[in-house]
Amino acid sequence: MSRASVNAMFTVLAEERTAIRSLDASGVERAAQQKESLATTIASMSESELGTMQPELRALRLELRRNGVLLAHARACLREISAQSRLNATV
Repeated sequence: MSRASVNAMFTVLAEERTAIRSLDASGVERAAQQKESLATTIASMSESELGTMQPELRALRLELRRNGVLLAHARACLREISAQSRLNATV
Protein backbone atom coordinates (compact mmCIF):
# COMPACT_ATOMS: atom_id res chain seq x y z
CA MET A 1 0.00 0.00 0.00
CA SER A 2 2.78 2.45 0.83
CA ARG A 3 4.49 2.42 -2.56
CA ALA A 4 1.06 2.35 -4.22
CA SER A 5 0.11 5.59 -2.45
CA VAL A 6 3.30 7.29 -3.59
CA ASN A 7 2.76 6.06 -7.16
CA ALA A 8 -0.85 7.26 -7.01
CA MET A 9 0.40 10.70 -5.94
CA PHE A 10 2.63 10.87 -9.03
CA THR A 11 -0.40 10.03 -11.18
CA VAL A 12 -2.56 12.66 -9.49
CA LEU A 13 0.17 15.28 -9.96
CA ALA A 14 0.34 14.51 -13.69
CA GLU A 15 -3.46 14.82 -13.91
CA GLU A 16 -3.30 18.08 -11.98
CA ARG A 17 -0.74 19.52 -14.42
CA THR A 18 -3.04 18.66 -17.30
CA ALA A 19 -5.97 20.30 -15.51
CA ILE A 20 -3.95 23.44 -14.77
CA ARG A 21 -2.77 23.78 -18.36
CA SER A 22 -6.31 23.42 -19.69
CA LEU A 23 -7.78 25.75 -17.02
CA ASP A 24 -9.99 22.91 -15.78
CA ALA A 25 -11.03 24.21 -12.35
CA SER A 26 -12.97 21.07 -11.41
CA GLY A 27 -9.98 18.92 -12.40
CA VAL A 28 -7.68 21.03 -10.22
CA GLU A 29 -10.12 20.76 -7.31
CA ARG A 30 -10.46 17.00 -7.77
CA ALA A 31 -6.66 16.65 -7.79
CA ALA A 32 -6.40 18.77 -4.63
CA GLN A 33 -8.81 16.47 -2.81
CA GLN A 34 -6.98 13.37 -3.98
CA LYS A 35 -3.61 14.86 -3.01
CA GLU A 36 -4.90 15.65 0.47
CA SER A 37 -6.09 12.09 0.97
CA LEU A 38 -2.88 10.58 -0.37
CA ALA A 39 -0.73 12.97 1.68
CA THR A 40 -2.55 11.83 4.82
CA THR A 41 -1.88 8.20 3.91
CA ILE A 42 1.78 8.86 3.14
CA ALA A 43 2.25 10.86 6.34
CA SER A 44 0.90 7.94 8.37
CA MET A 45 3.53 5.53 7.02
CA SER A 46 6.17 4.25 9.38
CA GLU A 47 9.68 5.65 9.30
CA SER A 48 10.98 2.33 8.02
CA GLU A 49 8.51 2.38 5.10
CA LEU A 50 9.41 5.96 4.29
CA GLY A 51 13.10 5.18 4.62
CA THR A 52 12.94 2.59 1.87
CA MET A 53 11.37 5.11 -0.51
CA GLN A 54 13.73 8.08 -0.13
CA PRO A 55 14.48 8.41 -3.89
CA GLU A 56 10.77 8.34 -4.72
CA LEU A 57 9.94 10.82 -1.97
CA ARG A 58 12.63 13.24 -3.19
CA ALA A 59 11.20 13.00 -6.71
CA LEU A 60 7.70 13.47 -5.30
CA ARG A 61 8.78 16.61 -3.45
CA LEU A 62 10.14 18.03 -6.73
CA GLU A 63 6.90 17.22 -8.56
CA LEU A 64 4.83 18.83 -5.80
CA ARG A 65 6.98 21.94 -6.02
CA ARG A 66 6.68 21.93 -9.82
CA ASN A 67 2.90 21.84 -9.62
CA GLY A 68 2.88 24.57 -6.97
CA VAL A 69 4.87 26.86 -9.24
CA LEU A 70 2.58 26.04 -12.16
CA LEU A 71 -0.50 26.80 -10.04
CA ALA A 72 0.94 30.10 -8.86
CA HIS A 73 1.81 31.11 -12.41
CA ALA A 74 -1.64 30.16 -13.69
CA ARG A 75 -3.27 32.17 -10.90
CA ALA A 76 -1.12 35.21 -11.73
CA CYS A 77 -2.01 34.93 -15.41
CA LEU A 78 -5.71 34.70 -14.63
CA ARG A 79 -5.51 37.76 -12.38
CA GLU A 80 -3.79 39.70 -15.14
CA ILE A 81 -6.43 38.67 -17.66
CA SER A 82 -9.18 39.61 -15.21
CA ALA A 83 -7.61 43.01 -14.55
CA GLN A 84 -7.19 43.61 -18.27
CA SER A 85 -10.84 42.68 -18.87
CA ARG A 86 -12.00 45.13 -16.19
CA LEU A 87 -9.81 47.84 -17.69
CA ASN A 88 -11.19 47.21 -21.17
CA ALA A 89 -14.76 47.24 -19.83
CA THR A 90 -14.31 50.72 -18.36
CA VAL A 91 -12.91 52.19 -21.57
